[in-house]
Amino acid sequence: MNFKLFNPQQGVPDPTKALELFPQLSSFSQGLGNTPLKEVPGPEGGAKILAKLESTNPFGSVKDRTAFGLFCDAVNRHDFSQRPLKLLDASGGNMGRALAMLGHLCDIPVHLVIPDSSSQTLLNTLREANAEITLVDKRHFLLGMIARAQEIKRQNPSWTLLSQHLNLANVAVHRHQTGQEILRQLAGAKAGGWVASVGTGGTLSGVFAALEQDNPALKVQGTTPKEMPFATFSPPMAETNTPAQGEWALDSASRLSIR
Repeated sequence: MNFKLFNPQQGVPDPTKALELFPQLSSFSQGLGNTPLKEVPGPEGGAKILAKLESTNPFGSVKDRTAFGLFCDAVNRHDFSQRPLKLLDASGGNMGRALAMLGHLCDIPVHLVIPDSSSQTLLNTLREANAEITLVDKRHFLLGMIARAQEIKRQNPSWTLLSQHLNLANVAVHRHQTGQEILRQLAGAKAGGWVASVGTGGTLSGVFAALEQDNPALKVQGTTPKEMPFATFSPPMAETNTPAQGEWALDSASRLSIR
C-alpha cells in the first residue's frame, strides 16, 4: 500500500471547470456550505458551545464539501480528450454517499470500496445512484479499503483514484472553506477549542489550521466511535482522544467552544 500524502493546495480546488462541464451541479454548488453555527446546551458555568450543522449540506453531511472539492480537483487534472472521467475511492459512509450522488448528477461512473458492515440504507442509496460497489471485510476496515482501492486502480488505470485519506486537497477544503466560514460566523469571538469526529482527519486538521491563525493557543480534540475497529480496543493516544458512544458520533455536527 502507498500511504504517501500528495496534492498540497493553496486554496479550495477551483470549481469553474466542473461547473462549466457539468452545469447541473450549479444548484448543488449554491447550496453547499454556509451551514448554521448554533449554540447548543453545555455544562452549567462552562464554555459556550456551538455546533456547525453540516447536515444542512445538500446531501446531508460535511463530506459533501470534501466530495465536491476532490471532484473539482479531479476534473481540473483530467484530460477529457483522452478518456472519460471515472472516479474511485474508499469510504466508510458519507463520502461515498456524496460522491455517488455527484457522479449520478453528472453521469460519471463512480466505484466505491466500502466495508461489508455498511447499512442496507447506504447500500440502497449507492445502488440507486448507479455506483459500483466493492465490499471489504469490516475486520480490515480502513487499511483494507485503501489497499483494495489502490489494487483496483493498478488493475484498471482508467479509474481516477481520489484517495481522500491521503489527498491534501481534503484538508485544504476545510482550511479554506469550512474553517473560514466558522471564523466569519464567530464575528470576532475567539474559539478556545475545536472538536470534531475523525475519519480521514481532513475536517479536524483543516478547520484547526484556520482557527489556529486566530488563536494560536487553540485546543483541538478528535473523537472516534467507541466501536470503530482500529486494531486495538484502546483509542490511540487515550489521554487526548475521547471515544464517543454511538454508531456515528458527531456525524452531522462538529462542536466548537467559545471563550
